[in-house]
Amino acid sequence: MNKFGYYAQGVEVSTAVLPTGWEDRLITWQSQAMRPSRALFLEPHDLALAKLAAFRDKDRAFVTALLNAKLLATDTIIDRLADLPVSPQTRDRITGFLRPWSS
Repeated sequence: MNKFGYYAQGVEVSTAVLPTGWEDRLITWQSQAMRPSRALFLEPHDLALAKLAAFRDKDRAFVTALLNAKLLATDTIIDRLADLPVSPQTRDRITGFLRPWSS
C-alpha cells in the first residue's frame, strides 16, 4: 500500500490462466498525469477465474471477499468457466467453491 491507499501489482500474462476472450474485456485506465501511458486491468470476473484456477488460500480469500461484497456475478463466472483452459477436476473444484454463492 502506498500513500494513495492502494497497491497494484503487475502480472505476466504467461503466468495466468485466463478464459477465452479476456483480451476483449480488458479495462483501460489513463489519467492526465500518466499520458501517454495507460494501465490495463483484467475484468473482475476474468480476474476471479484466474485466481480460482490457482486456488491458493490467498486467491480464495480474495474471490470470497469480492463475492461477499457483491462485486461479482456468480453466473458470469460460471458461464466463463467453460472457456477456461483447465482440467475437468479443476473446473469441478471451482464450481464447488462457487456453490454457496450460486442462485
